[in-house]
Amino acid sequence: WNGKTITATAPLSGTLAGTLNNFYYRDVSLLAAAQNPVIPVTGGTTVSRIDFGNYRPAVIEGRTWLEIDPNGSRGTTLLPQAVVIAVPEAAPPALRTAVWYEVPVLETSGPAAGTTVRRTFFINASNEVWQWSATTGSTLLSRVSKAAKTPGDVAAIAFAFENWQNDITVELLNDAGFVVARTNSASLDRNTDGIIQPEAENGWYRFSTLLPGNYSLRQVVPASSRTTSEVGTNAQTGLRTLAENYGFTADASDHYNFGGLNERWFRSRRAEWFYILPNGQIFQWDRLSGGTKGPVKGTPIAKVPGSVYLNLSLLFRPVSTRLTMASAQSSLLNLSQTRLLDTVFAGIAQQIAD
Repeated sequence: WNGKTITATAPLSGTLAGTLNNFYYRDVSLLAAAQNPVIPVTGGTTVSRIDFGNYRPAVIEGRTWLEIDPNGSRGTTLLPQAVVIAVPEAAPPALRTAVWYEVPVLETSGPAAGTTVRRTFFINASNEVWQWSATTGSTLLSRVSKAAKTPGDVAAIAFAFENWQNDITVELLNDAGFVVARTNSASLDRNTDGIIQPEAENGWYRFSTLLPGNYSLRQVVPASSRTTSEVGTNAQTGLRTLAENYGFTADASDHYNFGGLNERWFRSRRAEWFYILPNGQIFQWDRLSGGTKGPVKGTPIAKVPGSVYLNLSLLFRPVSTRLTMASAQSSLLNLSQTRLLDTVFAGIAQQIAD
């Protein structure tokens, strides 16, 4: 380094001392540990051995998908073939006022993987979407915000097929928070048959030949999109702290806009009510406000990324993209994002924080 002050118009500069490969950039301690492998040898002398270290590289990989229902869980129902049906005869009395659908679902695991099976669903007054059968009962598929006004609006969100997505930029950061690698998700012929199977082979990213150590992942998203499977690494610790302190949990409905501020609602472990604004501010509710009592008011407790407003489960079950990799270890982490104008919140897209 030449010691000159670094500014926007005069970037870092210096005198080139040498050119090495990227292993030294990944682990600068190799510079101090380096030994010269060229040793002069003369007759009658003994040369001590030189040891060469190596490692079995770690691998971090996963898949990227584009969400319509921004809940961090990939949807495999096929909306174009969804049909409204009569209430099944075996449906219990409490469910007979729900709206019922028959929808094809692409099975992604188990003996039926890769095939499409028709399933029965119902949508209740809270915008909860449940899969139902007379033998196994009800299983919750999704909770769609009350921003969706009709069962048809809910179905359009909850039953949208969410494809694995290519060309999503994923960055790998080291323990110091610096980007050490970047790649775009792409189709990968995993079974080497020369044919890309979209369900199994689209949307893959991969970081290989990694040194053991601590890493984190992040997606690069355009201004019109938000991540939905995770928040940035800087915000993850704060979300864990909120979860530990308050034990947030979902209500049957998010009670969207009850207080007139496009807010969404949830509870704490002590059954206290909280709400989040599109700008990411979280408040504990003042019960003398909202509904017939005028605009909602509350005590601010935190500010989080807009991704949390879209996917409230990030408050209930915080996700970490930090990984500690050992030699030869392989980790799989799938990542999702959504285009704001594709969601039920398209009308307030400009209000949703980064």
